[in-house]
Amino acid sequence: TINPGTPDTRPLRNTMATVSYKLFLIDDSTSNSRLIETITNESFFVSENDILPAIDISIQLMDRGEHAFIYSDVRHCYGEIGYEEKQIPPISSNNSYRMKIDLEFHDWKYAPDIQTLSIDERLFWSDKKRQRGNFLYRRKDYSTVLQCYRNSLKFLDIEQYPLLEDDKQSSILIDRYIQVQNNLAQVHLLNNQYEQCLDAVNQVLKHDSKNIKALFRQAKALFELGNYDQAISPLKLLLQSQNKDVEKDKVNEMLNICETKLAKYKKNEKEIYKRMFSSTTPTKTDQKIQTKTMQKVENKNHSAWWTYVAMGSAALAAVGLAAIIKYR
Repeated sequence: TINPGTPDTRPLRNTMATVSYKLFLIDDSTSNSRLIETITNESFFVSENDILPAIDISIQLMDRGEHAFIYSDVRHCYGEIGYEEKQIPPISSNNSYRMKIDLEFHDWKYAPDIQTLSIDERLFWSDKKRQRGNFLYRRKDYSTVLQCYRNSLKFLDIEQYPLLEDDKQSSILIDRYIQVQNNLAQVHLLNNQYEQCLDAVNQVLKHDSKNIKALFRQAKALFELGNYDQAISPLKLLLQSQNKDVEKDKVNEMLNICETKLAKYKKNEKEIYKRMFSSTTPTKTDQKIQTKTMQKVENKNHSAWWTYVAMGSAALAAVGLAAIIKYR
């Protein structure tokens, strides 16, 4: 710490903080440092992934007005892949770098009630979070991207946070809401989170039933879930669209697969039902076999009866003979 701040004034999570900082890259092999960027009076929401992770973490341990030098691993600033545009190399066994942050923590305040913000303010914060999400999307940090997009949507959701004024510009918020929900659906699709993808596209289609991106992602999610019968409807809507952005080759391929699988399923279903009913109704051959079996059983029983009669007669004769001999 260069200058201590006001004691016991650390910011809470989800509050709004304002900082200024200079970011340096230090080469540990030569001890040389290079200025990467200078940012002044940057406001962000604490612990909402709006800023470099190293700053987001450090600020929660600083007091209002504090000025400090922060030394950080590269991965806590721009990740293991580095940042080519700023000439920050990726982490490897051949190099040894770290980051130095000259950080000034100016102030923090509680987050405003979204419903009290003007449309311009809501658009500002939603765009800031969306753009941060887009940046992380290009870097394939999908788990953090999801958080950024969800936080962006909070400022755009006029159902959860209705506009206090009768503002005709609400359509701007809805358009941006559709855009971010579509982005969210795409990330869920890449993460194989198909149910969550469907939740996002349903929000889009509620406002724009012919949205091309939403229809394709809906069909793709249903296809991956094996709901081929449900996937057919959005696929056919895409084929009917005159929009040049529709990749009709892909759509046709998916539609053919869906129809083929459904036809195969119905065929198998018929065969199963056929076997079920045929097993309960005896055929003519089965009836002949059953008749012959019954005849054999009857003949066997008939023969056994006469055997028992003969044995009984013989027994009676023996008893009678014994009686004659005894009383003779």
